[in-house]
Amino acid sequence: MGHMVRTVRLDMPEMIPPHCLGRRASASLTEAHSNRGRSLVMKKYQLMAPGPTPVPSEVLLAMARPIIHHRAPQYDALFREVREALKRLVQTREDVLTPACTGTGAMEAAVSNTLSAGDRVIVVNAGAFAQRWLAICKAYGLNVVELEAPHGETVAAARIAEALRANPGVKAVLVQHSESSTGVLHDVRAYAQVTGGTEAILIVDAVSSLGIADLTAADRRAPGPWVPSHMSSIAQLIREGGLDVLLTAGTDMLNSFSDAASIERDLEKVGLIVAYDLFANDTTRRVADIVLPGTVWLEDIGIKETATHLYLMEKALEPAGQARPLISVLRELASRLDIMDFFPWADLEAYVDALLAPQRGGDLTVARFRDMGGIAERSRLSHVPYQSGGYATPSRRVEFYSERAIALGLPAMPGYTTPAPDTGPPAHPLEFRQGRVLTAFHSFYDNGRALPMLARAEPHAEIWIHPADASPRGIADGRRIELSNDRGRFEGVARVTEDVLPGVVWARDGWPGLNGLTSGEACLTPEASEGLDPRIPGGQSAYEARVEARLLPV
Repeated sequence: MGHMVRTVRLDMPEMIPPHCLGRRASASLTEAHSNRGRSLVMKKYQLMAPGPTPVPSEVLLAMARPIIHHRAPQYDALFREVREALKRLVQTREDVLTPACTGTGAMEAAVSNTLSAGDRVIVVNAGAFAQRWLAICKAYGLNVVELEAPHGETVAAARIAEALRANPGVKAVLVQHSESSTGVLHDVRAYAQVTGGTEAILIVDAVSSLGIADLTAADRRAPGPWVPSHMSSIAQLIREGGLDVLLTAGTDMLNSFSDAASIERDLEKVGLIVAYDLFANDTTRRVADIVLPGTVWLEDIGIKETATHLYLMEKALEPAGQARPLISVLRELASRLDIMDFFPWADLEAYVDALLAPQRGGDLTVARFRDMGGIAERSRLSHVPYQSGGYATPSRRVEFYSERAIALGLPAMPGYTTPAPDTGPPAHPLEFRQGRVLTAFHSFYDNGRALPMLARAEPHAEIWIHPADASPRGIADGRRIELSNDRGRFEGVARVTEDVLPGVVWARDGWPGLNGLTSGEACLTPEASEGLDPRIPGGQSAYEARVEARLLPV
């Protein structure tokens, strides 16, 4: 990237007298002063480069103030203030060091203070500044494993995971966050998750991204027995009595979690359960100790997004009664728990500005959004799909055989896993399956029951069963039946139809009580779930079940 210089013409009808400058006036200044009202052309250099960048005028004015002695109380107070502010900027509770050197000097300091000659390191090389890591590592005698990508592209976290497995004993992974020589922003969140379970430390050069792009790891908490966003892991924690307080927000655990009957029993071990929601549901009615009334999207500012556009959702109503936005509740809770950097924005509008920052070159703010009528096309969107000629996979091709899956301990190709057979009586010969239909709705509307139109359209649960399975059980269309297994029972109205396979029964998901039948076994391990896509909480339970069906008496 080249440097650009812009010449600005300044009209200066009033100039500072030359004698006020404390030096002999030059001929040009004297002439300009003697001809007030005439224009003077001055060159003001605007440096447009990745770095260094122009210094804001308010910073220049602050630097022009008299120097404070470094042993004076004023300096001590100022230094403490700056160090605390740097913690908020970097989003850390640890001390922030301020080396008096260039960015390259800080990179060298990071290497020399954490590594020794002969140590093995991984360097992500996708541009000119990554090559400084290579040069520094070579100068310090480190054994480098280089992960290279073409300029303009990034290195997938799965490649780092694979390199860590192939090279035991790696001490560090070195990477740029923003490779400003090409404009690439590396996914340091995913890198942090990959290195988090190893002995390797992650060293990130964020010279051109700090304070602009979010470089914090997905989990910035201190080491401890934290539970991942993984359904089976959460259920296990509750079952083992490891949870003192549970706050749910917009979720009906007794219906959205599998093996819900066991969840309900195990929740008795939790000391305090607080539910934040819009409508009453099974969780608020049966297990919550405190219920906090939630707000709807009309009662605060927010954004909605589709694959092509962003929409500004302005606040239209004041919250009813004692209802408060969830962010307000969480901010106050974080304050009382002394979590200092939970919500570093001044208000919700500033938070939305941060969400919009990656769009349209960083110039899309709430104020700009309003000027645009509240609708904006997503940036980096083209009507030509995959115009770069590749997919977002390590090979950039459609992958049936996945090396990324192997790196995460998963099969290289998808395959069929035979369900484990039932053990012990009674036998459950029917395979239970569930899915979505038009009347399905989110759990925060009491699974659609709180919406009169949906409740009228679907007044009861319908259980589909094949005639070959219904006939020997005496089940006729429209009769009430019960599905049961060792976990629980569920009632509904039979729909006898050939639209479902023999040996299978089906019902729409989300019905209260339905997941009392389903298995809580995890589909994926927490590591595999986060490794596939760390931005999406995963590792849901299998939701599988084998059941028996019987006709209920009239």
